[in-house]
Amino acid sequence: TLTRVVATLDVASLQERYERDTQYDNDGFNMALNVFGRLNRQLGLDLTLEQLRRDFTTLDRRDRDNVVRIGLFRQLGVHFVLDGRIERTVRKGGDSFNETAYRISLAYTPAGQYRPGGILE
Repeated sequence: TLTRVVATLDVASLQERYERDTQYDNDGFNMALNVFGRLNRQLGLDLTLEQLRRDFTTLDRRDRDNVVRIGLFRQLGVHFVLDGRIERTVRKGGDSFNETAYRISLAYTPAGQYRPGGILE
């Protein structure tokens, strides 16, 4: 069972402008739900669902990115954390693609507890 669960919802409106190549100027909307929980004192789980929509102002193009990210991390002593995650991205639009990424990292935290993304709690 999870000993502690934290959920966050981030919502953002974006406006990206490029000085040298205005064809990539776009207006966007991003929404991400993250659920983070500790299974015990040393082991934690992280799940993120994210959607990014971009409407390009000069191109006849709309991109939609859907991302699912799941991670598991383990505290190694007081200062080190081993973090492994899988991320699946699906883009629909001008440059459509499907991508799966795997990441393993070892993080050093000078104080506090580790959260995915290097955030201390």
